[in-house]
Amino acid sequence: MIAIDFSKIDTPEKAYLLGFIIADGVISSKYKVSISSKDFEILQKCKELFGCNNKISEINVFDKRTNKKYRTYILQIGSKQLVEDLGKLGVHPRKSWNSTYPDIDEKYNSHFLRGLFDGDGSISILSDGSVRFSIIGSEFLIKKVQNIFCQEYKMSKTKLSLCAEKDTFKIYKIGYGGRNQVLKILDILYLNSTPYMRLDRKYSCYLKIKNSNIKKTSLTNKKYTSKYKGVSQNLNKYKKWTASFFGKYLGAFFTEEEAALCYNEICYRKFGEKNRLN
Repeated sequence: MIAIDFSKIDTPEKAYLLGFIIADGVISSKYKVSISSKDFEILQKCKELFGCNNKISEINVFDKRTNKKYRTYILQIGSKQLVEDLGKLGVHPRKSWNSTYPDIDEKYNSHFLRGLFDGDGSISILSDGSVRFSIIGSEFLIKKVQNIFCQEYKMSKTKLSLCAEKDTFKIYKIGYGGRNQVLKILDILYLNSTPYMRLDRKYSCYLKIKNSNIKKTSLTNKKYTSKYKGVSQNLNKYKKWTASFFGKYLGAFFTEEEAALCYNEICYRKFGEKNRLN
């Protein structure tokens, strides 16, 4: 049982949870919602917002790239009413491909977007001092996010990156670079947030950017672009090429091709065979 009613999104807490479920939740046909994260603390916060006592399970996921196991956590909630309410808000099975932006009051947009960002977003400070922000999602969802950023938040319109496609469905990423632009977005997303409606790890990164004058380092530390997607060059003495997947560092490699193959493996694992591989 849960104490929160999702028949109407009328509080910041509900809007945040909805965004996080669309990002990191799985809807099953057996009236079950599963939310997974590598951050235990955010699932504990979700439990308290839901008002439930469900157990948070820990599982080990094997990563073929590193031959190591990593911990992830899952919160499962069985509720026919919750699944039906989420369905009315456009959250269905296979939501990664077909999720849409819910019909909610615009005053809750920042809370919904923060939940989406905490689940499927990235914020990073690169070795050259530059700052990157991105959110990934279905075509329908990300194009609406782009409209909100441009029309409500007065951000410049950036080109969306096609990440994967399956049948008629597509996955896109919206991204911004530069300290001022990234801070403008994050200032809005974190406005009126509370500790129970944000992921500590990303909030700490936001504070680090906001409270420090990040300057670009010399050209000897600069990253150079690669002809391969998800690959960049570091002027490192040994491993000169790095691979990353939507802001997540995957590793360093001796050759550009090795880094590209690493990116391919992760992309294939997440999106299947119809995707943007190298």
